[in-house]
Amino acid sequence: MKKIIALFLVLAFFVSCEKKNEQTSVRKNKSTTASLGPTELAYKEYNDIEYRMGIQRKVVMEGDTVAYQKLQYMYAYTSRRSELFLYHQIMSTKYSYGEGSYNAYKAYKQYSNGNDRFKVWATYYLLRSKEQGYKRGEQQINEIFGSLKKVPTSKKYLIENLDKLD
Repeated sequence: MKKIIALFLVLAFFVSCEKKNEQTSVRKNKSTTASLGPTELAYKEYNDIEYRMGIQRKVVMEGDTVAYQKLQYMYAYTSRRSELFLYHQIMSTKYSYGEGSYNAYKAYKQYSNGNDRFKVWATYYLLRSKEQGYKRGEQQINEIFGSLKKVPTSKKYLIENLDKLD
């Protein structure tokens, strides 16, 4: 009986030491992460392939807006904004997320350089963001169309400008 109690006490001691070590390592990881600047943290997260793929999966499969924000942060700080374009379109078309549409508009506009096709797509996504309730693009819509009473729907605009997409 004494041997069983002694064995139990030894096991309890080792288990408590392991828990203490786990808690210490978690605290160290948190403090290491907290001491990183935004760029360093973004690179760390981007280079963690499992973590990055988990976030990408949440965006693509679930339309997770928090994961989408995290992905934007990570890609922006690692100078990979152009890689976000696919995620903007997925959030816009598959999940009808207004910010995704607005970000697709900004991406098309950034790369348009006089290309009519890109300008049409940029305006389409801008109009789509408004239809999805995203208010941030209203100023740009006013600049393009003059007044909100003359603004076509995104689909109507696209149909009217099909000739520019060839």
